[in-house]
Amino acid sequence: PDNSDVNWSYYATYPVLEAAEGETGNYDGINEAIRNAALIYKASFREHDGGANTYGYVTYMDEETLSVVFQHSLYESYGMRPSLDALNFEVKTGRRITPEEMTELDETLAMRFRAQDQTQNGGVTFVQDLSDEELLAYLQDPEQAVAFYTPVGLEVGFNYETGWVTVTLKEKAL
Repeated sequence: PDNSDVNWSYYATYPVLEAAEGETGNYDGINEAIRNAALIYKASFREHDGGANTYGYVTYMDEETLSVVFQHSLYESYGMRPSLDALNFEVKTGRRITPEEMTELDETLAMRFRAQDQTQNGGVTFVQDLSDEELLAYLQDPEQAVAFYTPVGLEVGFNYETGWVTVTLKEKAL
């Protein structure tokens, strides 16, 4: 860095899909989307006092579906600001799967999210302080909401000012 008093760093790790021997799959489009999501802070990491890190990992993959999650850590003067993003794909076509295709983003989801948050997370204060309408708005916000598959079920959640929260909808397992 130009200023020796500044200690910026940038680190990103992410999965890369490759066709197995004898397989004809072309994963270029999926790999490009994964790379772009993992490197989202590459151009701007110096805007954060201590830089940024991103860890991307596969949470679910079978012959039809792939989910990749990205945990971002942005280092600010007041501490680390975490966020979570996810990409979901149809493996054969490379088409992105949207959260709306994974579950209904409606009042029932907000109600179930609140109940599952209490059971699974002990009731995150931020979630408990939201009205039902505010909670639904977070779950529907394409900039803040996150959804991805795991072996246990569908994980849904959102980013907020000081972190992120998700819950598992077990009946949505693939």
